[in-house]
Amino acid sequence: MYGYPRPTSPHLSQWARQGVVFENAIAPSSWTLPSHASMFTGLLPHQHGADWYRPIDSNRWTLAEVLRARGYATAGFTSNYWYGEGGWGMDAGFEVYDDDTTSIRHNVRCMFLGGSLLQPLYFHAVRPDYFERRDAHQVNRDVLDWFQSTPSRPYFLFINYYDAHDPYFPPAGFKRKFRTSSANLVERTLPAFQTGDSPRVSSQDRDSLVDAYDECVAYLDGALDGLLNPLSHASGWENTIVIVTSDHGESFGEHGTFSHGLSLYREVLHVPLVIFGPHVPKGLRTPRLVATQDLFSTILEIAEKSGSASYGRGLEKFWKAGPDAGEEAVVSELLPKFHSPSVLPRISLTTSQWQYIRSSQGDEELYAWPRDPAEQVNLAAASDYIRTREELRSRLLDLMRESLRPWEGPRYLSALDEFRRPFVIFAASLAESRTGTHVPIERIGDAQNRFPPKSRVPSGPQKGADNELLRSLPYN
Repeated sequence: MYGYPRPTSPHLSQWARQGVVFENAIAPSSWTLPSHASMFTGLLPHQHGADWYRPIDSNRWTLAEVLRARGYATAGFTSNYWYGEGGWGMDAGFEVYDDDTTSIRHNVRCMFLGGSLLQPLYFHAVRPDYFERRDAHQVNRDVLDWFQSTPSRPYFLFINYYDAHDPYFPPAGFKRKFRTSSANLVERTLPAFQTGDSPRVSSQDRDSLVDAYDECVAYLDGALDGLLNPLSHASGWENTIVIVTSDHGESFGEHGTFSHGLSLYREVLHVPLVIFGPHVPKGLRTPRLVATQDLFSTILEIAEKSGSASYGRGLEKFWKAGPDAGEEAVVSELLPKFHSPSVLPRISLTTSQWQYIRSSQGDEELYAWPRDPAEQVNLAAASDYIRTREELRSRLLDLMRESLRPWEGPRYLSALDEFRRPFVIFAASLAESRTGTHVPIERIGDAQNRFPPKSRVPSGPQKGADNELLRSLPYN
């Protein structure tokens, strides 16, 4: 669908002809939790706060919460056994949230015996993978069971598949199209997926990893077709909007890293995005730059039967207004998980012509991605592009200063710090000095202002029964 020479996604290409293909959709981060949180809330990571050790800010409205309040049945199904679990805030607003905590195999692995004996045995004797991983066909079965039993009313259904994730093993029995992974390959390349340091992976092993990844994408493509086909024959399909996207891409050594969550280059930020259904034009492809966090506004505007509500940054304008929709600038943010000199907090700004990246050490990168899509030529230090670099930096600073507050994850903005001048403190002082004549630019995250504010409470509020128990304890 995006010009890759191998036929990895023929089914998705067919479904995409029923709607709009966004050729340049950019994710707000390069790994799972902050990227999902942004799609669910319309906020950037520094606004919703979700990172490697912190869940989504519970004081923000999510798609599922808004739609459930409007009478929608809400259900989420995820096979991501780490950051897809509901405890990270992913389950907010879902009446049904089916993550791996409902799986016997997952709960066995979390026990001492499962983690210390069964998981190593599976890894070495069966295949080097987590034995509780649910494949897409298992997820589809659970989704279709829910669909058959759900009440006859509008529904919001979220599905996260995990099959195109390392170590890149499609289920046993899948008819190979390319070449699958092997235990030896996984063991040789495992360090490249466990550290942010520059890994040593031979070109042959790198090609084998790409083969295995393509195999998984092909499997997932067939599984997606296996879900959409039965749904398309069910009652209500003529009024159903389908969105297919990803939370991040995957790197295979293009900039010295493998996997994701380690950088903000195009290979981990550029994601597929397809929307089709009623009132969406068929067979349209748009090269316009879009942000996947704007799916929050898009879905809510589509869900409004009157069509009168506006949430500021919906994507409908790109298939309604065409070339006059205005230029977008997309921000992406990253905090490191690993403590490594090569993995630093980073922030980037992508426009129709450029990607500007800045690290917390003040290092800057500039790529003319339309003519250098692999981003191999850094123009930041070139004299001909100094003005461009400074304009992009200024634009990024303006966007962040005006972004909707409160900022729950200000550490994400440390990439904008100057020497002895933390950006967060500087931006706060600047906001206080604004005059009444200041007209702010359209703020990222403004869609949250369309809803009544939630009470700001400490994270992890106690339920009523828990409060009764606490009051009964002698130290309370």
